Amino acid sequence: MPIVDRLTQQFKGCLTVVRANYATPQGLQLAQQYGVKSHPVIVAIDRAGTVTTRINGVPDEAQLTQAVTTICR
Repeated sequence: MPIVDRLTQQFKGCLTVVRANYATPQGLQLAQQYGVKSHPVIVAIDRAGTVTTRINGVPDEAQLTQAVTTICR
């Protein structure tokens, strides 16, 4: 997703992006852990492991940027 790729570069050092593939056991485990039932889904998790934002569908760039900015403060 181009939006995610841009934010990964913009917030380098603060943001870790994990892309999960449901076809793998690891991807399925992550999906179950965070209640992901469809895709695309963005789950923003802070350093404490708390889900701070969940975006179902293709994210709006402003909404996603705000979610990442909040975590990276």
